[in-house]
Amino acid sequence: MKHYDIYRQTDEVEILNLIKSTSMSLLLTQTECDLQTGAFNPVHKEGLFYLHLNRSDEQFLALNKRPKARLVFFDFLCNIPSYWVDKDYGGAATSYYRFAEFDCDARVFVEFNAVATMCQLFLDHYQPEGRYAPLMVNIDIYKESFQTLGIVELKPTRTIAKWKLGQNRSIEQRRQIMTNLKDRNRGDDLRAVQEMEKWIQTHS
Repeated sequence: MKHYDIYRQTDEVEILNLIKSTSMSLLLTQTECDLQTGAFNPVHKEGLFYLHLNRSDEQFLALNKRPKARLVFFDFLCNIPSYWVDKDYGGAATSYYRFAEFDCDARVFVEFNAVATMCQLFLDHYQPEGRYAPLMVNIDIYKESFQTLGIVELKPTRTIAKWKLGQNRSIEQRRQIMTNLKDRNRGDDLRAVQEMEKWIQTHS
């Protein structure tokens, strides 16, 4: 990946980890008068993203006319109550999360062989155990899909990322928050502890 504008020292390895561990992304496209959004499960390979859309989807049509898009990954971890860090100031309440967005140049593909080749990327990623008929354009069960599906290839040109894990607080304060998260143990609290510990180990 290239063209990174990194926020708060987040590195490429962690951004790739976010991509791999987040099953859904938000796609933003633009027409002359409207901003369009949609949720998709992407495949990332060799620095490029791939999405499969119906050819009649308004975002697919928009990308045919304006081949620019933004792809957003967001991983909410937990909420932190104010009294964990300040006994009086309610404004200390916050949320911890991981976030990355990619401005991309887009290419769309509708030719059957290209769609079949790129659809294989999705099955390799999401269904590595196989157990399906080979993706071939001359197999009847796939003909309708190849007639309706389009593939979008996204090449990142600019990336902004933010890991909000209490970096504005001392390590001692963060470790106390981590203890509180372990005690609360609700939702993704323990995963938040892991991300906080990883940040301390790699950025201290």
